[in-house]
Amino acid sequence: MGKIEKEIEIVGQKEKKKLKALFDSGADTNYVRTEFSDGISAEELGFIRYRTFRRIKLGDGRYNLGEVVTFPQLIIDDVSIEKPEMIIMKGLPYDAVIGAFLMQQLRITLNMGEEQVEWEESRRN
Repeated sequence: MGKIEKEIEIVGQKEKKKLKALFDSGADTNYVRTEFSDGISAEELGFIRYRTFRRIKLGDGRYNLGEVVTFPQLIIDDVSIEKPEMIIMKGLPYDAVIGAFLMQQLRITLNMGEEQVEWEESRRN
């Protein structure tokens, strides 16, 4: 109990890919691995370099360097998010992490007891 994982789809400039993502209310932003668990890289999907690199404090107190980018589209439960900002980093334990800011924008809540993502009803219609 306590981890909520869900399949998402990232649509890049070249390719699209379904990934398992951790929905993390303790993360402020969204993260994606440099190289996914199946060996495909984020670079192969195609992204837009949005900003420069950013120093990120990890949950265990260490710091890592990540590049701030945007993909053309992110799909969660058939809901499309245009140009979501994500930070590409090495060493993530999941292929993707969806952070609290995006969940708030989308009006997503996390049902920890059922280990599922829940949407405000008006958002899904």
